Amino acid sequence: MHISSILFRSSFHWLSLSLCLLSQLQTGTSYALKTLLKDKLKKPELQKLREEVRIMAALDHPNILRINECFEDETSIKLVLDLCQGGKLLIIIHEIRTTS
Repeated sequence: MHISSILFRSSFHWLSLSLCLLSQLQTGTSYALKTLLKDKLKKPELQKLREEVRIMAALDHPNILRINECFEDETSIKLVLDLCQGGKLLIIIHEIRTTS
């Protein structure tokens, strides 16, 4: 796997995250790598996040983003997700609302 670029980075009052483009070198398949930093999370919030990841990883539906892998270490939770191309959803929704 090779990280080729950072797609998004943000920090909220309770969570810091980054989103990178990840490429499988053997197949050329691209994924999104979402990194969630645990430093701002309290124990109950961390447990809720782990439960949400566990539930999402079990889902298999064409309209729900798929979690392919999940890794956790002392400082972060990393999710390997299907790559959704085509723009940011909030921008697309805003454009649809303003043009219709």
